[in-house]
Amino acid sequence: MDASHRLREAVTMQLDWVTVLLTERRRPYTSWRIKQAALFAFMHFCFLMVFFGHFVHQIVTWVLAFLLQTAALCISIFHIAIVTDYADRMNNAMELEQQLNPLIIAELSIRCFALLHCVLMGGWIMMIASLLELVYDYWIFRKGDLIVDATTAWKKLGALEIDSRVRLVYQAFMVVVAILNLVLSLMSM
Repeated sequence: MDASHRLREAVTMQLDWVTVLLTERRRPYTSWRIKQAALFAFMHFCFLMVFFGHFVHQIVTWVLAFLLQTAALCISIFHIAIVTDYADRMNNAMELEQQLNPLIIAELSIRCFALLHCVLMGGWIMMIASLLELVYDYWIFRKGDLIVDATTAWKKLGALEIDSRVRLVYQAFMVVVAILNLVLSLMSM
């Protein structure tokens, strides 16, 4: 299975929450699939909240941008924890793939939505920083390391560890930038 096919599967996984939690909820699902569906449902609810909050007030918009960056930081912390746990134990590469790919897609979705949010708010600094992560994600995708494959996870462990550290540092930087933008917008009012 090539990288683009795995990416398509991972992106369609985002909309699985509709079937798991709403339309076919009587079917027996694994607890992991229910948790994953709940993560994506909560993420999409937050996207709607941020989008509609944009029309309320500018301060609300910057506060929600900060909360969006904080959520991205939390997902990056989960990302590095899962990769580090796999590097320490080397137990099950399939489990790594099932846990990490939804987080990677969630990070990518948050960044795309944050980019749209920055365009709507006119936050040029955060928009450029969001574009940097999307360029990084595209570069990693072209290398074939964006979506984890269970058959080659042990070979690409070093790249996974470096990628998770880069993502964590980047998200921490983005939280600081969001705080600065929030403070500057409060001072300008």
